[in-house]
Amino acid sequence: MNKEEKRAYMAVYNKTPEARATQKAYYQTSNGKAVHRKGQRDYYSKIKGVYGCFDTNTNECLYVGGSKSVNGRINNHRYATNNLNQAAKHRPSHLALYTSLAQHQSRDWRVIEECEEEMIKTLEKHYISQLNPIYNIHK
Repeated sequence: MNKEEKRAYMAVYNKTPEARATQKAYYQTSNGKAVHRKGQRDYYSKIKGVYGCFDTNTNECLYVGGSKSVNGRINNHRYATNNLNQAAKHRPSHLALYTSLAQHQSRDWRVIEECEEEMIKTLEKHYISQLNPIYNIHK
């Protein structure tokens, strides 16, 4: 069986109930959980692009940003928004943003668009003008 045939076979096999049960059982083990987490970290840490924070009740755009590591940057924002005392010590210049975001109880951070590193600033400016987020300082 060549590579293409094996890929086609695995694509069909992975959809069977037996394969899903096996995969589920594997991911319940400590090794399986570690492998799964590492795969997620590797994928999300490689995302470069533009992200946004949206109010889930109104779907209003609250903030738009860009980063070479979108997942890490979103996690920084989430942590600071939920821990304002720590944010005041480490990033006092962003405290007003985090205090404003904390007022919105239901917020959702999303990747708006993945792009190459050279395009991040351009796309960030584009989405700031298009979505008109209420907490971006530089519009």
